[in-house]
Amino acid sequence: VREVLCSVYLNALCVSTSRSISLIETGEKLYRNDEPSPTRSAVLVRASHSHIRIGSFQYQAYHRNTKNIESLINYTCKNYFNLSTSHHLELDFFHEVVDRLAMLAASYTVSGFVHGVLNTDNINITGESFDYGPYRMLEYYDPEKIAAYFDHSGLYKFGNQADAIFWNIQQLASIMTIFIDKDKLIDLLKKYPNLYNKYLIKILLSIFFKSLVFIMALN
Repeated sequence: VREVLCSVYLNALCVSTSRSISLIETGEKLYRNDEPSPTRSAVLVRASHSHIRIGSFQYQAYHRNTKNIESLINYTCKNYFNLSTSHHLELDFFHEVVDRLAMLAASYTVSGFVHGVLNTDNINITGESFDYGPYRMLEYYDPEKIAAYFDHSGLYKFGNQADAIFWNIQQLASIMTIFIDKDKLIDLLKKYPNLYNKYLIKILLSIFFKSLVFIMALN
């Protein structure tokens, strides 16, 4: 239920997010070691442009399946990035991921959203936010705000989110060294801070002008 509410709210804030189609209660009792049990169990049906994650690439890299990594890149470029005719497909793919995730990080900052668990399994390469477990929304600006009760070190606290997403991008970069020269990858990684700042300003200005139009309409 929390994920349903969160995805609707973030969508209203113009954060790129998965959407919840339905929530189906199963009638079973769910037992978890890290949460009060038993509890009511349900199946959540999500809608998203893609469920290909950075972790999807890591899985193939772990098994040293380069062909599957190539297939993932080609599939993503063709179906999501419109890059199927590019002569530098792998490089353009990585640039697109960096750009989209910089925008996602900026949208988290502006909306005051704390995801809570930004590991590579929860980072979608199309730049959509999903899997809302122990999330929080800021009541006021607090860079130390932690969402996950098990995040004792503050790894994914609000003030660390942009860096956490960048760390995820670096994990993908380490895999892309199979196809791309390291210096070119480093050049693209260096663009992340500027892209993040660009989207931060863009989103803030968009909110400002929308608010201004609303106030003028009231008057």
